[in-house]
Amino acid sequence: GEMSFERDELIEGGRKGKMSNGVNYREIRQYHRENHLIRFYFVTRCYNTYVESILSDLSRDPKPDIILMNSCLWDISRYGKNGVEEYKTNMVRLFDRFKETLSPDCLVIWNATLPISKNIRGGFLIPEVEFMNSTLRLDILEANFFAHQVVISHGYDLLDLHYYMRNQLHRRAADGVHWDQTAHRRMTNLLLSHISEAWRQKLPGRSESMKKLIIQEESGKLQHTFGQEQRRGAVELPMFDNAGVGLREPVQNYRSPVSNLYANSRYFRDANNNPSSATAPNPDSQYRHKRSYSSRRGVEEETNYNKCKRFFREENFYPMDTEKTGNQENNNVTSQFHHDPRLPEGDRFHVLDSNANVCSTSTYAWKPYTSFSISLAKMGISVKDVNAHEFTKSLAAFLKKQGKMKIPDWAPIVKLAKYNELAPYDDDWYYTRAASICRHLYIRSPVGVGAFTNLYSGRKRNGTAPSHFCRGNSSVARKVLQSLEGMKLVEKDTATGGRKLTPQGRKDLDRIAAQVNEKLNPRPKKE
Repeated sequence: GEMSFERDELIEGGRKGKMSNGVNYREIRQYHRENHLIRFYFVTRCYNTYVESILSDLSRDPKPDIILMNSCLWDISRYGKNGVEEYKTNMVRLFDRFKETLSPDCLVIWNATLPISKNIRGGFLIPEVEFMNSTLRLDILEANFFAHQVVISHGYDLLDLHYYMRNQLHRRAADGVHWDQTAHRRMTNLLLSHISEAWRQKLPGRSESMKKLIIQEESGKLQHTFGQEQRRGAVELPMFDNAGVGLREPVQNYRSPVSNLYANSRYFRDANNNPSSATAPNPDSQYRHKRSYSSRRGVEEETNYNKCKRFFREENFYPMDTEKTGNQENNNVTSQFHHDPRLPEGDRFHVLDSNANVCSTSTYAWKPYTSFSISLAKMGISVKDVNAHEFTKSLAAFLKKQGKMKIPDWAPIVKLAKYNELAPYDDDWYYTRAASICRHLYIRSPVGVGAFTNLYSGRKRNGTAPSHFCRGNSSVARKVLQSLEGMKLVEKDTATGGRKLTPQGRKDLDRIAAQVNEKLNPRPKKE
């Protein structure tokens, strides 16, 4: 956006306008000498009203002899979920307008989009489309193929820079999109060579030898060595299928009422002073001084936590500072508890309270970690006990399935904050935001609209200037709360004026949390 570079001139936009990396950025540069006029237009879409104004300029004198153009990355990443389909439509419109506007003698060259990295950095990839980072390079291949069909069908030229620069990836800049000066010199050479061939002009210098190399390369006779891989001729594009990736099974993280008593530990030894096995309790849980995680809600009938005050001991284990420590084979292993060989039932224990009274007449035996007999169904599962991401997805699906939530007409086009450039890509974003708000009200309530604008805040980018804090859209938060109030899930707190969950709302959220927990941690099958 500088005022001048290599004797050119900034005509419009750039520093003369508002500097930004949004779709409304404009920049027009011009290099004018006695026999040459070169004009540069920065466009963010292959065809729109701005491109139409450029075509009207090109229809006036002096009319152009050559037009070089490319537009792809901005089209398929900055214009919402329908960007790809609109790109296809706009490409056809653009070349139809070329036919109507330009002279038949004008040489139109469409440049194929260059290969990009799978990890793009910098200002191009805004936060709203970061999810496209891993697939954008594949979308470019399809876009180049479609552009090739449109350009050739209209009788214009296509320069496949993607093909010629595929073995020059080390010339790419650190952001994964732009290229260094050596790569630009190569691209300039390719453009000038294409223009010379189109105008039937003899290439200077070593043109014949270079022409032979290009012919051999395109015919598949030249060998290209890239790293340790040797390929012959044109490189075939990799094929990608839609097969799903096998996900790792969730960890069966069962917890007993005495805080992981059945978990494995390398710090235990049995009555014969052997190393611990899968049936040894876990001393790292320190259940003497710690409230049981899995028993925060509900009451376990067998252990009666309320009477025991969540204070536990085992009859058949003794600390290290007592006389029942046994022998150690390896001094590097610190044994914190040892089995009491005097007990006739050495593999069983009772749960005691702080006064050494037995909380339950039942005795419990050591069992493998994945097959203990204490029922998980009796334990209450709350929203706090399950993964937030999985719970939000499940609750959003529940709200959508119910069909009782009223969706505003502006939902498909609204921006969720001033710092956003695009509307959400997800069609069901309204249900997801409602589920997120419900979960926040469950954990911390009452909450007002202002607090939610702070919760869904972000940083507004100001081009070359520093970014600044920006709150979320208050109208969206207010409308979501009103929709939840209509479903009787949320109500207004009379004391503070904020919102809180209704008793029915908390009950529904706990029920969904239990379903999520059952899905992530299925019960072991009885043998």
